[in-house]
Amino acid sequence: MNLVLVVVGVAVLLVAQAVYHGTFWIGQRKRHQLRERLRSIATPEGSSLTRDRRLSRSPRVESFLRALGFPERLEKLLAQTDVDTTVDMLLAAGLLLGIALALPITLATKSLAAGLLIGLPIGIVTPIVYLMSIRARRTQKLSAQLPDALDMMVRSLRAGHGVSAGLKLVATEMPMPIAVELGRCFEELQLGGDFRTAVRNLSTRVPDNVDLRIFATSLIIQHETGGNLVEILETIAGTIRERFKFFGKLRALTTEVRLSGYVLGVLPFVCGVAIAMLNPDYLHPLFFDPLGRTILLVGLALWAFGGLWMKRLAEVDY
Repeated sequence: MNLVLVVVGVAVLLVAQAVYHGTFWIGQRKRHQLRERLRSIATPEGSSLTRDRRLSRSPRVESFLRALGFPERLEKLLAQTDVDTTVDMLLAAGLLLGIALALPITLATKSLAAGLLIGLPIGIVTPIVYLMSIRARRTQKLSAQLPDALDMMVRSLRAGHGVSAGLKLVATEMPMPIAVELGRCFEELQLGGDFRTAVRNLSTRVPDNVDLRIFATSLIIQHETGGNLVEILETIAGTIRERFKFFGKLRALTTEVRLSGYVLGVLPFVCGVAIAMLNPDYLHPLFFDPLGRTILLVGLALWAFGGLWMKRLAEVDY
């Protein structure tokens, strides 16, 4: 009974912390966006937009994490998502989530080893998967904003301004995240950086975005060989818009398959919850019998395989 109260108390504490931080993040979101916009066009005397590559706010913890090696990949992931946190906070959140998941699993299976082997990996991986989803959404948003940004640069070039002035105009007038990324490129140029390096860093910060890579490559080639940059940018903007139309039609055609996958993926858990509420003793051997736990693990593995298969069926090769 005491262990149940501890689990309930920890769960309530975690939910309260999540609600508090979520409310605080929503309240500070607009202020953060304004601060990032101002930083994107910072002067050399102002604050630098280059992200501090710090794994922790504590020098001792940072030196320990750097000795491990792999946290630097997490820092690179944080830089690509533009999330204002550190690697040690990310690992701490994953560890707390893993402990919170391990407690109910331990109570259900009456095995501490099962709770740790199942709960801790899921808890540690969950924040990383969440950051990867943020990076994917940010990449998609950048691609959606890029045609308008290119049109704005085209108007700036036709007015007689240079590429740097066009980048500054986008950083000033466009919303995040395209304003921040092109603003960083503009700041590197203002600080005396090499044009090729500054533009290449633009695609390096968003490695999964093919549109930004095409834009960066076009700028570098035009800078080194010459050519009509206005026509190049107009062509890229038109191509991106047409590609978005194509993917919109493709997504509409594959909606039925994707919805079928969602329904089939959720159905076993809904049925399990319904059976547990109607007849709790029916599922008792599934958790407390060794053969039942083996069947449960095999079922989860088959469920994951089926989910990946349905996802593959919804994808269209072209």
